[in-house]
Amino acid sequence: MPLYAKDSKMETKIEFVKHQTAKSVVLGYFRRDHPRISDEKLFQCKSEFNLFLGKKWVKPAKIGQLLTWVRQVGIWGYCNHKSRYCKEIHYWVGKRANRLAVMEFILHEVVHAGGFHSEQLACKLAGLGTFAYHVFETDFDGKMPFQCISKVQI
Repeated sequence: MPLYAKDSKMETKIEFVKHQTAKSVVLGYFRRDHPRISDEKLFQCKSEFNLFLGKKWVKPAKIGQLLTWVRQVGIWGYCNHKSRYCKEIHYWVGKRANRLAVMEFILHEVVHAGGFHSEQLACKLAGLGTFAYHVFETDFDGKMPFQCISKVQI
């Protein structure tokens, strides 16, 4: 899928890479930095993520705790910047995910693929985009004049 860059002659290609399990996508994210550590040892390492687990914040969370959280949420992934104009969005979607969570995830990672590295900005833009999508679905879709079948009066 092309994402057009500032230079109209160069486009950024985004590929979506589906993982079959939460464990696969989490390990895929951390494996680049720790290629030789066993899975068991890797799960004991601290990550850069702060998570709300149960009733408390874990700052920073271990990779194993992140995996538990990912399974609870039902969706997670990351953007792999293969080159300036080639991005891969790796993802896993489980049974616990819902439509709006998937939409927010896609928007979040596309923001990163588009060149925005700030996690805070990606969260804000994805949240706003998901809210707009929800409003469209609930208040606009199927209710606009061009979508209504007009009755011809005879």
